[in-house]
Amino acid sequence: MEKKKIVAARKTGAGRVSVKVEKKAPARRVSGAAAADKPFTEDELRHYEELLKARLRQAGAEMEHLEETVLNTTPRDAAGDLSAYSFHMADLGTDAMERELAFQMAAKEGGLIKELREALKRLYRNEYGLCELCGLRIGRPRLEAVPEARLCIQCKEKEERRARMMRE
Repeated sequence: MEKKKIVAARKTGAGRVSVKVEKKAPARRVSGAAAADKPFTEDELRHYEELLKARLRQAGAEMEHLEETVLNTTPRDAAGDLSAYSFHMADLGTDAMERELAFQMAAKEGGLIKELREALKRLYRNEYGLCELCGLRIGRPRLEAVPEARLCIQCKEKEERRARMMRE
């Protein structure tokens, strides 16, 4: 929204007032920009490295669990039956749905593992915490919540808006 500042006012004939207005540029939105501009200290970099490694271990454990319980088992093993067929068609459908859901979860975990490894590479190349689109530093609160973040909040919002518009 544009702000206006009254610079001068004078009375004219017939009880009217003439006003001279100076327009001001809209105020810039600053969301932790002062803190985001400062480079990371060695302690902060170690902290983010530990965060990334912990999340990588957690995602790896989840992927391992999915592999053991669903991905490396056959429908026959999953049913716990000696026969390759379920007793009821609804059971067969449920089993297929559960396997499909597990495959989707494994794909998501695989993508997260890739993102975490890429973030560690950026950290080791001294490129960690820089937005890939605008080049500005990503805010520390965002990196605490999503240590593998590649984009600052503003660029991520723009990306999500574009994605929503493409779907509609």
